[in-house]
Amino acid sequence: MLIRTHMHDLKDVTCDVHYENYRAQCIQQMTSKLTQDNRIESPIPILPLPTPDAETEKLIKMKDEEVRLWFCLWLLKRLPLFYEQQ
Repeated sequence: MLIRTHMHDLKDVTCDVHYENYRAQCIQQMTSKLTQDNRIESPIPILPLPTPDAETEKLIKMKDEEVRLWFCLWLLKRLPLFYEQQ
């Protein structure tokens, strides 16, 4: 029982770490594209975005959690393949 608990905790932590690394990499790629795009003069002026309201913030958090869970499931499906190769 103790081993199962620790293994489940290890899977959760591993999933969180991989997801945060994946998320950081995506954000870095998006920001690097934005900085590259800003070097080129755009004919359309970029307007400041309005601040999101409480409903929008709630929706963003729900979608972020949905993506995190999807990524964790995707990663857990591939972990046995990784361990079989070693």
